[in-house]
Amino acid sequence: MKRRVAILISGRGSNMAALIDAAKAADFPAEIVAVISNRADAPGLEKAAASGIPTTVIASKPFGKDRAGFEVVLQRALEEKKVELICLGGFMRLFTAEFVQRWYGRMLNVHPSLLPSGDIAVGDAVIGLASSGVHSNGFSLVRKIVENSCLGFAAPAPFSPVMTLVGALLAPTRLYVKSCLRAIRETGAIKGLAHITGGGFTDNIPRVLPKHLGVGIDLARLPVLPVFKWLAEQGGIAELELLRTFNCGIGMIAIVKAEAVEKVTEIFADSGETVALLGEVIAAAGEHRVVYNGHLDLAR
Repeated sequence: MKRRVAILISGRGSNMAALIDAAKAADFPAEIVAVISNRADAPGLEKAAASGIPTTVIASKPFGKDRAGFEVVLQRALEEKKVELICLGGFMRLFTAEFVQRWYGRMLNVHPSLLPSGDIAVGDAVIGLASSGVHSNGFSLVRKIVENSCLGFAAPAPFSPVMTLVGALLAPTRLYVKSCLRAIRETGAIKGLAHITGGGFTDNIPRVLPKHLGVGIDLARLPVLPVFKWLAEQGGIAELELLRTFNCGIGMIAIVKAEAVEKVTEIFADSGETVALLGEVIAAAGEHRVVYNGHLDLAR
């Protein structure tokens, strides 16, 4: 006898589609009896309906942080469909320990890696979130530059006189977890995230892209922080080396559906981020996966 399965989704339902296709086989051990989403605009709902699978929406927002209240309604829907097994196909909501225990051994996560998604394509937008400073990367070079400048770490920072040089260089690293999770959850339009750490743009962005794709970055749009302008001038650092060593003012890159840029930007801004549209995904040109257009504004 086939097991009765419900798939829970919040977005495109890529893994759900694979399960639906697999379930068409006569010897598949399960029957998909419901697709349930916490978002009415989840694209996966249309895919499920097109395959003749009943869909249900249980919106998250009315429940706010009341996870238990949400789960009461979800449990009722599962019982109505006599569900025996739950598959989480990119379901962006945390469950309480009680719900997990109730479904212990009968709930599978078939979406262990949310990002990068498998549908990054030419034309997707590249958005940058501003950094707070050096972010603890490239400090071997930073120390050498400070030594050669003949400035003490306790001296006023030349690029920010209200701070000491050490205070400016050690500004706390900005954390993007909450804002990125919110953008993923509320838009379903984030396809990839690249944390700009050691290796800068050049080494970090390609890690989230398929091998046949790259990005074109308009350097004039990159909001270079004063600390990087000073380091570049004081250390005589070439532009390409700067981009491969430091974040230059952008600590996180998001690959976003082109048509959702405005919505994603609005969510990030509301979360306190400073956002810059930097470019787009392009076809890779040989080994050059990050193509820079124009030049950084390094004038102090």
